Amino acid sequence: MDNQEFIYRTKVWPCWPLLPLKRPGPDGSNECGILIDDSLEPVPATVCVVYMTNMFDLVGRTGNLSTDFLTNATVARIEYTSVEAILADGWIVD
Repeated sequence: MDNQEFIYRTKVWPCWPLLPLKRPGPDGSNECGILIDDSLEPVPATVCVVYMTNMFDLVGRTGNLSTDFLTNATVARIEYTSVEAILADGWIVD
């Protein structure tokens, strides 16, 4: 299954509703991102958002998943018009 198909098939995401992504950064290291299944929203999203964080940052000391990054202005986010635009910007499923 390629990256595009995997992103569209949210039922196979191992950490649903989150999908970790990565892309090569400007310094050669990987940049980490998180894509969220937008079907959880009451109104379907018109943009795809990659949050510039990783899965390890989302688990607090209690071991519970924190979704504070959704409303935290300090977490950078990149909006794309489509899954294809995400892939064109170098993101792949991690």
